Parts: sequence; structure tokens; C-alpha cells
Amino acid sequence: MSLSLLDAYFQSLGKTVTWRSKGPAGDDGEPTYTNTTIVVIWIDESKKIWNSREDDPQQQAYIQTSSAVEKDDIIIKDGFSYPVISTHVPPCFDGEPLRTASLGQKMI
Repeated sequence: MSLSLLDAYFQSLGKTVTWRSKGPAGDDGEPTYTNTTIVVIWIDESKKIWNSREDDPQQQAYIQTSSAVEKDDIIIKDGFSYPVISTHVPPCFDGEPLRTASLGQKMI
């Protein structure tokens, strides 16, 4: 079993979180969610995220992960839920892409 450079980062900086991915609407019209435990690189950083369609949301933290996290998903860490307010996937020509997800105000 070989280790990638990404594995080395996750071993030293990795935080285990729950990724609640948003799925299709159920019979009641409400979205369904699937919970998955993932390891991410967690960075606490507060800043405005520009968005042309809405008010500029406030980022409270961001994560880096190889999981397919999308806008409107939820990341749960230490009992608090953080909505994913934007994502960015830089070009990756070889290996595993590291997706960045900006997280909004934590919810109880």
C-alpha cells in the first residue's frame, strides 16, 4: 500500500467530520440527506464570499477534501452543523483533486 502526498496531509492535519449530502426530495417534498464520515483538512477563516445572485455570504471556515462535497450540503464537526456555501475544484491533471468547500455560520 503506497501513501500519496494527500495522505500525509490528512494524517497530520485531518479532522474527522460528518458529511450530510443533500439528495432528491422525498415523498413529502423535503430533501433527503445521507450521512458519511470523511476526513478533511479544516481551516478556520472568516471572510466574505462573493456571489452574484445573493447577498455575499460570510464564510466561517473552509475544508479541503477529495470527497464530492457540494453547495447546500452540511458538514458536522463537534456537534455543530456548517452549511456548505460554495465549492471550488481546481484543475487536476494527475492524481486526486482536492476540493475546497467554504462553510457558513454554524448551526446547533
